[in-house]
Parts: sequence; C-alpha cells; structure tokens
Amino acid sequence: MNRNIINTKSNLKKRIFAGLLDYSIIYTVTYLIFDIWGETNSEGDIHVTGFPAFSIFMFWFIWTVGFEQYFGATLGNSIFNLKPISIRKNELKLTFGQSLKRHILDPLDLSPIGFGIFLIKNTNSNQRLGDMWAETVVVDTVDETQYVKKFDKIVINDNLPKQNKNTANYLIKRIASAFIDFIIFIIIMKILESYLGNKTNDGYSYTTLQTISFFYTYLLIQDLIFRKTLGKRIFKLEIKVLENSKKEIEYKYLRIVARRFFDLFEIVCPFIYLISISVTDKNQKLGDKITKTLVVENKNYG
Repeated sequence: MNRNIINTKSNLKKRIFAGLLDYSIIYTVTYLIFDIWGETNSEGDIHVTGFPAFSIFMFWFIWTVGFEQYFGATLGNSIFNLKPISIRKNELKLTFGQSLKRHILDPLDLSPIGFGIFLIKNTNSNQRLGDMWAETVVVDTVDETQYVKKFDKIVINDNLPKQNKNTANYLIKRIASAFIDFIIFIIIMKILESYLGNKTNDGYSYTTLQTISFFYTYLLIQDLIFRKTLGKRIFKLEIKVLENSKKEIEYKYLRIVARRFFDLFEIVCPFIYLISISVTDKNQKLGDKITKTLVVENKNYG
C-alpha cells in the first residue's frame, strides 16, 4: 500500500471523549460486579474471585475487541464518528489480532501521564502506541480530508469477493450476547435488590438460590416468548429447534427450557461454554448439543 495516501488528523478531543465513554462504562460494570459479588478480607480490601473476576475481563474484551471486530468501532468511537482502519496492504477492516494489540496497550495509552496524547499529537499518522503496534490509524469518518475517504477511492470494497460465514465473528457474537445478558441481569438485580433482596446490616443481598432462580427466570421468559434474549437480539441471533417432525415440535418448548439447565455448569466453569461452541460442528454449547437446539443468525433463515 502507498503510505502517501494516509491523511489523518489528531482528532484529539474526540478520541479522549470516546475513550472516557468506553472506559466509564467498563468501570461502571466492574464496580457493579465488585458491589454485588465482592468479598471483604481481614484488611478491609474488597476482591472478587472465580466467575465474577473472569467476567470483568470478558466484559472488557467484548466491549473493546469484540465490538471493534463486529461493529468496526467501539461504542465511544462510533458516537464520535471515529473508526480504526488497518494500514496493511489491501486491508481496511481490522483483523482480530490488530484489535487485540490496540487494546492490550490501552492502560499505557490512557495513563494519566499523557503518553497516548503525546504520541497522537506528535506522530506522522497520529497513532498512539497501540495503533503503532497493530498497524492502524484512527480517522474521523465525517471529515472528507482524512484517510478513509482517499483510501476508499483506491480499494473498491464492492468489487471484492464476498466471504462465507465468518466463524470467528459468529463466536464473538455468541460470547458477547451471553455477557451482555449477564451484565443486564446484574443491573436488574441491583435495581430490584431493595424489593427482592434480603435486608442485612450492610444493605441488601440475595441468597445463592434466589440468584439462580432469578437468573433462570430472566432467561427463560425471553427464550420462551421471544426465542431470543436481549443479548441475542442485539447481535441478531435466535434459537432454532433442529428437528421438524410433529413430535419434536410438540416438545420444542420443553427442549428450550431444558437447554438452560446446563447454564449453571457453564457459569461455574466458563471454559465449558467457550470450548463447546468453538469445537462442535454447529458451534453448539453443551445445552444446545444435548437438547438438539441451535443458535443461528437471523439472516441465514427465511
């Protein structure tokens, strides 16, 4: 690729506000997880372990790398019309590796010492450290003088061959939808804790049985009525029953309920979920495989 066509600006204010928005949401979710599942040790420090701790990392991963892969930009960047673009030869869309590299270095680029701001203002293509490593630039899509417009005139995307289903994107959608459902559930439980929770000296809390019961109720109501949860709706996914015989149709709702019984195992050990949807032929989780159900993208079905 001819680097002379790259034309960027710092877009500094937009990039700062976009980063603040994205990480404000990430920190808010992290706070909620600590507030609900945090445990206080003998020194008075609050910490989380197990799945809650893992979910903090996964939410960060989905909100940054996942959204960038699926939507082309994080929510913050999208709101401020910013888009990261690959400067590798004949590539516009970021690869998974590029997105991961960009955001692994977020702590350095967003540090209070202003390291990222210094690089954006002083490098030729206004790149922060993560952009340099990933070979990306960030452009303002509404500014016609910036690189994305000039690059579009050289590489015509409409003439490129269409790719078949991207398994990596599908897996990202599945994982992202599951964690969005989980985060929405946390927020709902927090809002309703004064009504449904148990009064304690420290405020309100839920028993393990209450939490599990509410979680299953939250998911099953959506599955049975809409055939999709809020997370699946965002990513245009829905549940399908594999067999179409009369007998199978009669039991389809029972099977939709039964597939959720295995969620508890996947919550306790998330790797069961991640491995099963990654290695099975139809990308089925444990509950899908056993109950012969499938989560599909709406666009693939009439």
